[in-house]
Amino acid sequence: MDRETRTQICELNAIHPSSLDEPPSELMKHLSDVSRILVQSSPPEDADACVLLKASGIHRWIRLKETLTIGAADDNDVVLDDAYLSGHHAKIEARDGVWILKDLNSTNGLSVNKSRVMTKCLVHGDIIQIGGSTLVFALKP
Repeated sequence: MDRETRTQICELNAIHPSSLDEPPSELMKHLSDVSRILVQSSPPEDADACVLLKASGIHRWIRLKETLTIGAADDNDVVLDDAYLSGHHAKIEARDGVWILKDLNSTNGLSVNKSRVMTKCLVHGDIIQIGGSTLVFALKP
């Protein structure tokens, strides 16, 4: 990824681009965690984008289509039995070739890479925390 693309992604995610030049130890730990997770369970080869769901002992890859909704209500694409989730907690959607995670005004919010967010442009390896569940975002190389 070139510097201009990284800068645009950082602007979308409210990250200062210079923070990518010399990764802090926390970022290095995060990258190590992501590498470990992705090595333990490879994403499906036929998926352009997917998330690995880790919840209550479940490890399952979910292929992303145009929109994926997550919450406790039965009409979501991913339904999780979690007391910390709202009925319609979050959604991941494709917009112009970019995957966007959006909090749907949930009570307890969500975080990506340990930072609380309302909306975030996802990049390969992002770790999404929703209630007691973890999702790892993966793009086809």
